[in-house]
Amino acid sequence: MGRKNDYSYGIYIYGFLMQQLFASLGYNRWGYLPFSLLSLAAAVACAWLSWHLIERHAMHLKGWTPRLPRRRRAPEPADAPAEPTTEPDGPKAEAGDGPATEPEPAATKA
Repeated sequence: MGRKNDYSYGIYIYGFLMQQLFASLGYNRWGYLPFSLLSLAAAVACAWLSWHLIERHAMHLKGWTPRLPRRRRAPEPADAPAEPTTEPDGPKAEAGDGPATEPEPAATKA
């Protein structure tokens, strides 16, 4: 027993099963101590088999998850607008903070 082999769950599961099996076969007439020792020995044997035949192999699958196929990314359209760039020089001027940067429309002569 120990970290590599953990029989405790198997003993827990098979202990009750062995007690019921041996009681139904009439071994409980032998007395409490022989009946308990027989049940314990059978439970440990079943737990050992369960660990080495089933549980240890199942523990190797503990971190396994099915791999899903990766989706291909859709190509970006060629005429997509470029993202605006920001200049690190400081805050940008807002409307009304200074001279207008756009030229005013020329007056039309009538």
